[in-house]
Amino acid sequence: HTVTIDPAMEHGRIEPDKTEAAAGDTVTLTVTPEEGYLLTEGSLQVNGGEVEVTDNSFLMPEQDVMITAEFELLAAE
Repeated sequence: HTVTIDPAMEHGRIEPDKTEAAAGDTVTLTVTPEEGYLLTEGSLQVNGGEVEVTDNSFLMPEQDVMITAEFELLAAE
């Protein structure tokens, strides 16, 4: 099954440790916000939240997945 990152995501990158995985495989995500941004808490989702993400990892389901996240601008000091 394929691991795809939402191409419309802005202000950061998510890199999976694999782009294809068998059901039950652990996929680990590296999250890199752009400078001045941070990952919005709770916004990292796999298949719209259908797949549980724990510590930036998830178990591959028996289907392709789409990973999305939102990044927010850090408050100016």
